[in-house]
Amino acid sequence: MFVRAFMLELWSLQQSVPVNIERVVSRWKPPDAPFGKINFDAGFGGSEKLASTGVIRDNEGRILGACCHTNKYIPNAFVAEALAGVQALQFAADLGFTYVILEGDARSVLSRLTVGGDDRSEMFAHIQDARLLMNSLHACKVRHIYGECNQPAHLLTIKGFARGDSVYCGSKKLPARCKQRRRRIACGLVARLHEFVTVEW
Repeated sequence: MFVRAFMLELWSLQQSVPVNIERVVSRWKPPDAPFGKINFDAGFGGSEKLASTGVIRDNEGRILGACCHTNKYIPNAFVAEALAGVQALQFAADLGFTYVILEGDARSVLSRLTVGGDDRSEMFAHIQDARLLMNSLHACKVRHIYGECNQPAHLLTIKGFARGDSVYCGSKKLPARCKQRRRRIACGLVARLHEFVTVEW
């Protein structure tokens, strides 16, 4: 099942036309105001478990929010990355961001977000959800980066796998479903990410 889905994804990528996404090189760069940049990542386990994360930063590199979701019954890594992108965009919208740069290292997902049309991939439903969220914003840019530029989101994904539950933290409003205990946990994770990003760039 997994091999078949993987081969179908590869075939679909080979059929796709060149797309207009920016490729950023070796270091994370802050966005230009008024944009907030949300980096997303996903970790996919063999037990069909997914941890997806989003880290929002402003034009000075300050972390304005971070989230980590855990999901089950994810069929493959492509779907995991697509769902991570959707959840990152939803988190940005929940915090009130209307100018967003979505940045990640999942090129197959980001490529599909910039071109219209249908495809036969398992991630297509999530791609449609992401496009709807992007269209609801005043402006949304999509950028592909290398994995080394995505370290805060990657580290939070590792923590999410270890914890096994979802956490949220933001300097604006938090989702109502976010309980007090999870706020404290997430704020602690954000404090550690702050220490990391001061070195990162």
